Amino acid sequence: MQRGFTLAELIVVLGVIAVIAGMALPKISDWQADQELNAAAREMAADIRLLQQMTVNSGGVIPSMYLYTTPPYGYYTYRNLTVINPVNRFPATVKFSGATSGSITFSVNGRPVTGTGYLSTITLSRADGKGTSRQVIIEAITGRVRIQ
Repeated sequence: MQRGFTLAELIVVLGVIAVIAGMALPKISDWQADQELNAAAREMAADIRLLQQMTVNSGGVIPSMYLYTTPPYGYYTYRNLTVINPVNRFPATVKFSGATSGSITFSVNGRPVTGTGYLSTITLSRADGKGTSRQVIIEAITGRVRIQ
């Protein structure tokens, strides 16, 4: 009667576990990058909604959001050349796509200001070029902010 496992059996089991873990690791990092992209889009949409609300409540001093469209990617909110919300940097796995520069500004009625240099659609994508992208869209007529 044999009790326990032989060394060869243990090595085979550890080898199988190592192969399975090696196959799962790329999927885990892809999942993490997708989660960071989704979180960055949600946070940016929430900050744009906050900017919109601050503008409606501003009484004439209109804040704006400036986008860093080169690495490190991110944005900040300012009023009268004073930063009122700290710089928000994206994770290294997230970047802007398509935008070369720009800012987001709302009028006191909550509608976005449009024209040269003002953005109504911001596209975020994974820095490695894989997977899908997320768009933060600001509706021109209503000022509604949504993620697509």
